[in-house]
Amino acid sequence: MRGILSAGESSGPSVAPAGLRMATAAIPQRSTRQGAPGKEKQALARAFASFAEAAAALEHSYSQLQAEVIRLRHELEDTNRDLRSSLAENQRMRQHLALILETLPCGVALLQADGAISLFNPERSAAGQFRLGSAIG
Repeated sequence: MRGILSAGESSGPSVAPAGLRMATAAIPQRSTRQGAPGKEKQALARAFASFAEAAAALEHSYSQLQAEVIRLRHELEDTNRDLRSSLAENQRMRQHLALILETLPCGVALLQADGAISLFNPERSAAGQFRLGSAIG
């Protein structure tokens, strides 16, 4: 069994962010031969360096994600503010148009494609041809 895995080899499934190349190292088995502790220390040093590199890359990716979340949150706040403003303007316009329709001196009725009356003003109702409760529909 080899004690060190090189970049791209894996001792099992691993999950890494896209674009992050991570070398995986395993701790070597103790050897009964003399001189092996020096090799073990080198292997551990390489494993630690690989881990530190991967941790730094993950920290950088996390910082980028945090910045993107902040940017998107501001963009969402701006969009929501614009939508609230647009909705308020739309409501003001509807109220203004309803006031105009109600104060017209002549009768006005809005018919749908199927002939159903969907809207009419008080002058049209006063003409005796429509009653509010029975005409809509």
